[in-house]
Amino acid sequence: MSLFRRVIAGLALVLALLLLVAAAAPYLVDGRTVRDQLVTKLSGWAEGDLRVKGDVRLTSLFDLTIEAEDARIEAPSRFPRVAEIRVDQVAARLNLWALLNGRIVFAKVWVDRPVISLRDPLAEATPAQLWRTVLLDEGEAVAHLAAAVRDAPFEYIELTDARVNWASSADQAAPWSVVISRESGADTVVARGEAYGDSDPLRFTLERGPFRPAGPTLEAPLRLVTESEGWGRLAVDGRIIRANGARFLGNIDVQNAPLSLLADWLGLPAGDALTDGRYTATAALEATAGKISLQQLDLEVGETRATGLLNLQVDGETPTLSGTLGLSSVDLRGLSLSGQSDGILVAEDPRNLRHGGLSSHAQRIGAWLERFDADLRLSAESLQFDGLSTGETAAFLSVSDGVATLDVAELLIFEGMMNGQFSVRWADRAFLLNGKGKAAGIDLERVLSSAQLPPLATGAADISFSVDGAGSTLAAAARNVQVGGRLMALQGGELALDVGAMASQARQRSLNGEGARAGMQMTAERANFEMLRASFLLKDRELRLAPVVLAQNGWIVRGRGRAELTQQRLDWRLDAARMPPDGDQAQAGLAERNNASAADKDAISLHVTGTLQRPWVSYTMPELPLSSAGSNSSWWP
Repeated sequence: MSLFRRVIAGLALVLALLLLVAAAAPYLVDGRTVRDQLVTKLSGWAEGDLRVKGDVRLTSLFDLTIEAEDARIEAPSRFPRVAEIRVDQVAARLNLWALLNGRIVFAKVWVDRPVISLRDPLAEATPAQLWRTVLLDEGEAVAHLAAAVRDAPFEYIELTDARVNWASSADQAAPWSVVISRESGADTVVARGEAYGDSDPLRFTLERGPFRPAGPTLEAPLRLVTESEGWGRLAVDGRIIRANGARFLGNIDVQNAPLSLLADWLGLPAGDALTDGRYTATAALEATAGKISLQQLDLEVGETRATGLLNLQVDGETPTLSGTLGLSSVDLRGLSLSGQSDGILVAEDPRNLRHGGLSSHAQRIGAWLERFDADLRLSAESLQFDGLSTGETAAFLSVSDGVATLDVAELLIFEGMMNGQFSVRWADRAFLLNGKGKAAGIDLERVLSSAQLPPLATGAADISFSVDGAGSTLAAAARNVQVGGRLMALQGGELALDVGAMASQARQRSLNGEGARAGMQMTAERANFEMLRASFLLKDRELRLAPVVLAQNGWIVRGRGRAELTQQRLDWRLDAARMPPDGDQAQAGLAERNNASAADKDAISLHVTGTLQRPWVSYTMPELPLSSAGSNSSWWP
């Protein structure tokens, strides 16, 4: 027989002997003894009471399976945040060479469908307490896990279809599976697995190295990567440092993640704008027991980019977000000045209404205002609304005691500059909007156009204003908002009605013998004016002005009125008088000249009604009683 044939025959004989031993092993090894050994080792490893009921099957020399009818580990000391672990099935693979030497050693362990129940203090925690607990215990928990794997009586453990109970059996996280193993000579613990959502599995990898001296501290590397098609990619890479407490230093990289998840994590409702959006972010990450800091933050959402610093403080009862953000062009289209919104201001969709008509979105935003504090310094190169683009903006955002306040230090808008303070309060199941502001040198035509109002006037003006509104949602509050204030256009401009021409024509008709009290149909024509002052109120698509002071075409006009903006219908009562030769001085003293126009021999009262395109003008000469005093600022019924 040739040497080759002898080698082949020897290998076949060895293989046959191995197969014979493997086939006979289930009958040669007492399965219950092996089961008891496994239970003892797992109980000692978990530092808890492990009980197992069920059949034991030793299917081969390598595979031991326990069909667990009631397998549980109660109060495992190695995992202090866990109250109980229950499993459906436990399987183990024996080490062949150890078994041949008379010892039972488990190389690998599989746990099928474990359910991990957390302790009540964590299960019932508020979001602030939960985040703080995670931060306080994260280093400890990772250290426990790493030590547990290093000390485990096996080289490899796999959990399949695992679930976590937060508060009750109905409050479970999505199922997940994980393989935890020792690598690099038992120094590094690696966990790889998947969490199963609706249909998109989330793959994750956690690597944790041992602590090693680094000067006066101990440091251990930590890396976490999660990835899925729907959730994007998250990578955290850095080191845990132990020195008078634990902290984490490293980097975070988020790619193509949905904004809806971020909104849900913050407790905010996800409207259409958030649901459809995705973001990318990188930052230097520092985490301590009570604080998360994102330094050198670079955030991109669509065409908007933000850079700066964010801190989340969670060592108090209320989490506080602070920092500085500089933004590029911010796209807020879908959030119009008229209060109509299909985006972040969630509309009152009947499908979202709960609890007597109050939407769940509104409840979540209201709860967020009550649960969070914030102190942010914001700046932006521009803001883009529907039909409006602003210039540079600097503002401060603060949230405290359920009130969000935006303090606008500078906003370049409508060719001018605006500042003011505006707030949103959640009270009595409703949102209350209010604020005050001032704007200097703004373009009147652009203001009217952006507010979806007709082009009643052009020119530069200074405006002081206040806003108030209320509604069960932010969109409803914005739709119900009313704006009131004072307008001063002292450099002239153009008005949609030539009031001076109306007064001149009425005077001429009266002098021609058509009567001191008459009316006429006129076609609206635009005309320049030298000065305009008015107090205004915009509410429910109606603009009210009182008092109005106007200098136009050699006439001084005082009065009050209203305009229904949807149909552009007018109802104005005006007193007009010829401007004296010293017109500049007259303009300077208009505010103090209460009824001087009524005593002027050229004075005339006008009542303008009808539409803006074809107004009807009735007039009254001074020798007859005037319909109203020019200084009266009350509204007509």
